[in-house]
Amino acid sequence: MGDSSMFKVFLRLRNSKNAAKGDQEIYKKDGSEAYTLEEDEPATLVATAPESSETHKNSMRTHSLSVQKFKFSKIFLPSTSQAELFESTALPLLEEALNQENNALLFTYGVTNSGKTHTVQGPKDNAGVLPRSLDLIFNTLGECLDSGAQVTRPHLQHPRFQHQAEVDVLPESPQ
Repeated sequence: MGDSSMFKVFLRLRNSKNAAKGDQEIYKKDGSEAYTLEEDEPATLVATAPESSETHKNSMRTHSLSVQKFKFSKIFLPSTSQAELFESTALPLLEEALNQENNALLFTYGVTNSGKTHTVQGPKDNAGVLPRSLDLIFNTLGECLDSGAQVTRPHLQHPRFQHQAEVDVLPESPQ
């Protein structure tokens, strides 16, 4: 998944609730490693079924693999700060959208208690992706308004929207 990919998929790892902070800590279940990161293949996570799981037991009976590899655009370790995550994921999307180069969508996905709210909202003293994104958007628009620049709705290139003309979203100022 290189930079030319239409979609980018990021993974943010977090330590288990019982683990000490630090990148060397690997989540363990039943004494076996649940996942490791490939050193020779960047952004690849190798997941191993725990020995107590049905997947592992079935793989032993059928002589199949209980290991799965997952590739991502980038993997963020538990020590990654909110600012680093924002700068690597949301900031490039926002810059393209604000420069009217591309539409953008950023969403989080994960099981309950996997860290989605922490990533999106962040704690009070360390804002997540959403507050940082809104700050950038409103500060950028504020700078445009302060400088007197026109903020317009970009003309959409999709044939479905070609009948729509560019519309000025700011009222004309009385002279």
